Amino acid sequence: MEDKQIVKKEEEKFAVRDMATDPVNVNRFAEILGGKEKANQFLANVITAVRSNASLMKCEPNSVMACAMTAAALNLDVVPGLGFAAIVPYNKNKLIDKKWVSYPVPQFQIMKNGFVQLAMRSGQVKTINVTDIYKDELVSYDRLSGEIKIKEVPNGQREKGNEADIAGYACFVRLTNGFEKTEFWTIEKIKKHALRYSQAYQYDVNNNKTSSPWSTNFPAMAEKTVIKATISKWVPMSTQMLLAQQADQSSIRNFAVNNGKYEGDFEYVDNGKDPVPTEEKKSFKEKFGINNTSTKEEDKVPNAEQNKNPVEEEDFPFPPMDESNSEGLF
Repeated sequence: MEDKQIVKKEEEKFAVRDMATDPVNVNRFAEILGGKEKANQFLANVITAVRSNASLMKCEPNSVMACAMTAAALNLDVVPGLGFAAIVPYNKNKLIDKKWVSYPVPQFQIMKNGFVQLAMRSGQVKTINVTDIYKDELVSYDRLSGEIKIKEVPNGQREKGNEADIAGYACFVRLTNGFEKTEFWTIEKIKKHALRYSQAYQYDVNNNKTSSPWSTNFPAMAEKTVIKATISKWVPMSTQMLLAQQADQSSIRNFAVNNGKYEGDFEYVDNGKDPVPTEEKKSFKEKFGINNTSTKEEDKVPNAEQNKNPVEEEDFPFPPMDESNSEGLF
């Protein structure tokens, strides 16, 4: 009985569901997706994705809906099993009354299949593919021309399937005008990229943990990284592709579609770059009398495991919904 009461209480405060079923918001999504039936199905998938993730349930609903509307603008479903896009919670920390408070922030992520879909829809791409290349398959790589030669090796490293034997990942693209290009990234280059742009992966490497997608599913992240780099360099950018490059792996707010133009604020919550200058941090700590060596629990700055993301002085300002805007604002 107690468990049912808890579930009922959670359902009663499920703000994302209420927003996703509101007729005004359904109309906004319908304008983007091309009809109410598509909008209702898309929003039903959003509700399912959020309900199945306890951390997403705790996120600010306006920001979750901003991620959802971005996915709708790109026509990428957020059902995890499809591998097109997802809304993923990341923890941030805020100092309140000399105590560190952790809160989840939703991040919009485009998967490998999502980038392939966008590339094919652009009308500029005839063929695109990404693959891993094992060390015994790699014949040569010309860094100047970008040309790579590989060979099939019967009963070789690929059949054994040891990830340690992978030399790198390559993406091939052929445009409708006949242009062809291959982008090849070695494992070392991919790991450097991950360490530079993912604080969670930095933490994993430094502490022998597996909390980041880079640690739990490195091949998928590597494939996505290489295919995204290939598209950004060699495929003509459509409006949707530009939005995808900007919105991927960001926390989104104030997103709207106005006269076919995309507008929004994008913050990258796991990019490994601290937005707060060092001198501001020092003055901030001094202002509140924080001492990292203090034995008082409330005066301690969270360690790496507690604080995988940059510390900010202010929370996100979530504006109220403006129902006078026919195209929506989240």
